[in-house]
Amino acid sequence: MANENQLPFDPNKVPDLIRTGKIRIISTPTIPAAPPPMHEIKGENATVERAKNLLGKDFLGVEAIKNMETKLKAVGVDVEFPLNNLPDFPYDERDLQIAKQNNEMVVLRAGVQRLGVSTKTDTLIRLISFRELFRKNPNLSLATVFYCFRKDANDWDKTEKFATQTGGIRLGWAIVGKEVLPDSMNKNWNQQEEILKNYGEKIKDIGAGNANVRRRTAMETTWDTLLYYTNTDKPLLEKTYDWTSSQTSDGQLVSVGEFDWSGIGMSAWQPGEPVPRLGVCPSR
Repeated sequence: MANENQLPFDPNKVPDLIRTGKIRIISTPTIPAAPPPMHEIKGENATVERAKNLLGKDFLGVEAIKNMETKLKAVGVDVEFPLNNLPDFPYDERDLQIAKQNNEMVVLRAGVQRLGVSTKTDTLIRLISFRELFRKNPNLSLATVFYCFRKDANDWDKTEKFATQTGGIRLGWAIVGKEVLPDSMNKNWNQQEEILKNYGEKIKDIGAGNANVRRRTAMETTWDTLLYYTNTDKPLLEKTYDWTSSQTSDGQLVSVGEFDWSGIGMSAWQPGEPVPRLGVCPSR
C-alpha cells in the first residue's frame, strides 16, 4: 500500500538506534572544486592582482589577450593565442611601483597563435603572420593598423628574415616603457646601449627586483603596441620609433613606431646613425 513503511526499522525508534550504534549518520560528501586553469596557477597570483589594481589600463595580462581575440573575431579573424604553461609572474611590489612612476606597462606576450580555432593547430608567431590578423582594424579608429597595408606603401619588410622567421617573441611577462626614453632620442646605437645600462642600474639602486633591461625585438614592439591599442583604443609611439634588436639582411637595425592615423611604421637604420625621432623603450 502507499502508506506502508518500506524501511527495515521503525522510524519512531531512530533516536534509540543511533544511540546504540545500530544506525550511523553519514554526511554528504563534498565534491572538490575543479582546479583553476594552469595559467591561473602559475601566472595569476596575489602580485598579479596587485599589478592590475595599481596599473589599471597599463596592465595587459590574460584578460587583455582574450579581449584582443574577441575584437579580432568581431571583424572575421578566427584566432586564439594559447597561454598554456604560463611562467610565474617575475615582478615584486617595488617593480610595480617603479613601473607606475616611470610610465611603464606590464605586458603578457604569447608565443603561438591558433588560426581557425576548430583546427587546434598552433603555430609560432611570426611578424608577417601576426600583422595579417589586422588587415581589418578591430577598433575602427584609424585608417589602417599597419602603414604597409596602404596602396602607396613600400612593403619592404615582408621578405626579411626578422619578419618571416620565428623566434621574435615567446610566452612570458615584461615591463615595458610606453614611450622611448627621452634622453635616448637622436643617439646612435652604442649611445642608446649605454643609456639602457644606466637605466637598469638606476632602477636597481632604488629597489627594483628585476632590473635586467634590454631592447625589444620588432615582433615584441609590435605585439605590445597592438595589445595596448586593441584594449585602450590609444596608439603608442605616435611620433617616435623604438629602435629594436631585430636586424635586416643588409645589417641595419629595425625600428617600429610612428603609430598615427596611417598605421604602424617600420624602418631600419645603420647603428652609427643618430636620428631625431629614433629612441629606445626599456624592456625587462
